[in-house]
Amino acid sequence: MAAVDPARQLVERPPKPIYFIHVRKTAGSSFFRAFDGVGGIDHSHAPAWSLDLPADTFTVTILRDPVRRVLSYYRYLHWARANPDAVDLEPTIAAVVAESALLQGGPNYVSHQLRNWRTESAVKELGLGQFTRRLMVRGSDFGAFLGRVPPRKLLTQLWMFSRAFDPDEAAERVLECDAVLFTETYSEDLEALGATLGLKLEEKHQRRFQFEVEVDAPDRNRLRERLLPEYEMLERVRAGLDAKKSARPGLAAQP
Repeated sequence: MAAVDPARQLVERPPKPIYFIHVRKTAGSSFFRAFDGVGGIDHSHAPAWSLDLPADTFTVTILRDPVRRVLSYYRYLHWARANPDAVDLEPTIAAVVAESALLQGGPNYVSHQLRNWRTESAVKELGLGQFTRRLMVRGSDFGAFLGRVPPRKLLTQLWMFSRAFDPDEAAERVLECDAVLFTETYSEDLEALGATLGLKLEEKHQRRFQFEVEVDAPDRNRLRERLLPEYEMLERVRAGLDAKKSARPGLAAQP
């Protein structure tokens, strides 16, 4: 009998369907691309409490440090305003540009308008793209953004798992997932998940929406205070995963 090639075994899809509960700005795009070579994966941004999945579905999600996630989201909105035609990087760019209305406070400059202004020296020194970004950042204060952003976009991780924004309910629902990964330990968690599923998952480079935005310490502190319920949820999730670790090794990726 011929020997079985281990690498070949790893590219077969498991019998259970896999569904990814995709929280925005947690490396989710990189995650579902890791499944490109094994037939893909079902995923959406729909909250877990709204889903009606088959009972045998293997569910996965990724969580992230709340402050880092919101700052990433904030930069993402700025990037979209500065690059409204970047469909190659973000196929839903039009929707993200519309969402960037949360920034407000500053005009939505576009490059061709700036060329008509008397800004030749600044544009020459900085480059048109960087000059546009600086104008936009000055016109959009992070504190004002915090005052406008709705709870489901600020506390997205919490809302995705509890319609009532309840940390206990959210943590309980997260722990019902078959695997929980963390952005901060993504590479290791992806490898552990591949071993659990018997799949050869290839880590793909994450899309990077480069945009520099300064957020001062007082605003970061305000942000952290607003995100305390989400930190509470994460604390409960980590405690629950630690409790499961010895009984179900590998099913829930550990930080």
